[in-house]
Amino acid sequence: MAEPVVVASLPGVCRTILGNAGKGCMHWSREFTLRTDATCSGCHGRQWLLKLLGAVLVTLQALSAADAVPDPAQGVASSRPRVPGNQGVHSQREIRLRQAVERDPASFEANYRLGEFYVQMRKLKAGIPYLEKAHELNPAHYANGYDLALAYFETGDLLRARRQIQGMLVQRDNPELHNLLGDVEEKSGDPVRATQQYQLAAQREPSERNIFDWGNELLLHGAFEDAEKVLSVGIERHPNSSRLHIGLGIAFYSRGFYDDAARVLCRASDLEPLDPRPYLFLGKMFDISLSQAGEVKARLRRFVQSHPRDAMAHYYYAMSLWKGERTPKGEGDKREVEGHLKQATALDPAMVEAHLHLGNFYAEEDKLQQAIFEYRRAIRLKPDLASAHYRLAQTYRRSGDMLRAQQELELYGRLHARDTAEDAKK
Repeated sequence: MAEPVVVASLPGVCRTILGNAGKGCMHWSREFTLRTDATCSGCHGRQWLLKLLGAVLVTLQALSAADAVPDPAQGVASSRPRVPGNQGVHSQREIRLRQAVERDPASFEANYRLGEFYVQMRKLKAGIPYLEKAHELNPAHYANGYDLALAYFETGDLLRARRQIQGMLVQRDNPELHNLLGDVEEKSGDPVRATQQYQLAAQREPSERNIFDWGNELLLHGAFEDAEKVLSVGIERHPNSSRLHIGLGIAFYSRGFYDDAARVLCRASDLEPLDPRPYLFLGKMFDISLSQAGEVKARLRRFVQSHPRDAMAHYYYAMSLWKGERTPKGEGDKREVEGHLKQATALDPAMVEAHLHLGNFYAEEDKLQQAIFEYRRAIRLKPDLASAHYRLAQTYRRSGDMLRAQQELELYGRLHARDTAEDAKK
């Protein structure tokens, strides 16, 4: 049965025409339509979930970038780690800072220090009134103004965050402010304005983070060709950035350039060998990039070696051994495939896909009772998994149990019809 067509219309998604230096003007299409049927150019019928996963991954990577502590003079509140130490020490410091404000309510320094204390303790709502007072007393103080905008943003007050940033931009056109305004617009549900702000930040300061955030925004909203251009320019400037390579790999993958995607993601894994994220994407490519299959397999072997207790590592390596190079497998290879799939199910008994593919492996080896056992385990974990019911039906038929085969086939038909109807609504 052919896989269903999924169509997603994203009004206002941008198209960016880059110049030679990676800068350019923005042109906006009225509608961007993404088709994910198997006949769509640049798409693959099974890849819709991976595209969404890609968006999630780069978003998480964008959040992880905030862990870096910037120049203290810039006063980036969200990038500061929570202040460690004894709770009693913090309480005493809070008392002293509050007493300073009580002694001199009109002191910028006293209000600013107390507001900053609450920000560092992640008590943002408690800190906002003091940051507001400090801003009233000294509107030109950049660090206080930025932290106030960031506190508004992180507490969900997007209107005040936008107003604060725009006011600061009048005084100082700063790429950091454009980047934060991009965050505000993205959270407000306006990808066009968000992309404009991320672009301005990257053009004014082409740092690794600013370029990544621009490319990430394009990825999130399906502008894969534009994301490819932005991230490629970023890699020219920052060739050792693993996450820029991951983003570019996702862009290539989403456009159907699977060999390029595998190559770039292999590079990402080489840059950060202990980071599991590139491997999780390489694991999706074991059967779609024949020219890179050997390279992918080598990286997934390293993933298993560096993460021996990771069920996904064993699962993906098993799949690359089994399906990657599409060459005849000897008995040793088959036993290794079986061993890693079994290890995946042992490490994570709830991993549905490992049980499903272990069942497929046993079915290929004519070990029908073992295949039935694994399919039934997969179904217990996910009763509405249509493919497991279909495979189980075929295996029952091969084993001569025609009654159970028919029951499973009927159940598969109902689930498949439901899935098709749900996909058609998207």
